[in-house]
Amino acid sequence: MGRDQLNEIIEIVKGDVTFTKGDSKTATMHYKYRKDFAVMKFGEHFSLVRSKDVVGKTVVDISTVPRYVCYEELYDAIRECHIDQEGHSGIRKTESSTRKHYVNVSRTMCEKFIAACSCQLDRKHPAKSDDIKPIISSSFNSRGQVDLINMTAYKDGPYQWILHYQDHHDKMSYLCAMEDKKPKTVAFHLLPLFLQQGAPLILQSDNGREFVAKVIEELLKTWKECKIVHGSPRHPQSQGSVERANVDIETMVTQWMKDENSTKWSWGIHFIAHKKNNRYH
Repeated sequence: MGRDQLNEIIEIVKGDVTFTKGDSKTATMHYKYRKDFAVMKFGEHFSLVRSKDVVGKTVVDISTVPRYVCYEELYDAIRECHIDQEGHSGIRKTESSTRKHYVNVSRTMCEKFIAACSCQLDRKHPAKSDDIKPIISSSFNSRGQVDLINMTAYKDGPYQWILHYQDHHDKMSYLCAMEDKKPKTVAFHLLPLFLQQGAPLILQSDNGREFVAKVIEELLKTWKECKIVHGSPRHPQSQGSVERANVDIETMVTQWMKDENSTKWSWGIHFIAHKKNNRYH
């Protein structure tokens, strides 16, 4: 619906528009609008919502009530969900975000918007892997995956690498900017995280067993009570998760630098990690 039609329905539901007696068609339309819709104030403007989302509820959280959006504001609405809230996510996550905020935004609309978004120019499309049986982690901290993202082409002062640690069970990602990729540097940045939430039983990396063994060795020099072993290198059944997340993070970092017109990705990765860990999975 257009802006004029939406405003007209809002005025009818609010009771600011009356109809002439004897006009049964208009009376039926007004009755249907007031039955199906309700009006809520978002900021300084009134918005149209579904009556079933608010009627009968004593306390209503405005931020959780999806509202109708007019055609003129459709682009900005999808853009907010795709970029600002989800950090240039895919179709499913963008669609999930729009459903939380808007009633009349369809999946097809999201698909068309994303197809024209600049993030598609930088998105990598890896070849389809063979069917494999995934490893299921039974609990938090049962398996941790650490990987390095090469940012030497976009140096941010002394920082050239992004340390990406992901818990295999809940897929929580932790990002940190690093000057180099030495095992000692990796261990230095992992130590505060492990001291806060505990070390995983198995630490795994696509950089090989020797790399992980050296990282663990550096950790044990400072934290002698740490109990941790290394997993198999290049294990597609379990390492694929963090590899896919790396591609996602690289895309989000590139888009963040474009959107913010900044090369300070060492600061931006904190916001990127927040968006990635709080969006639909």
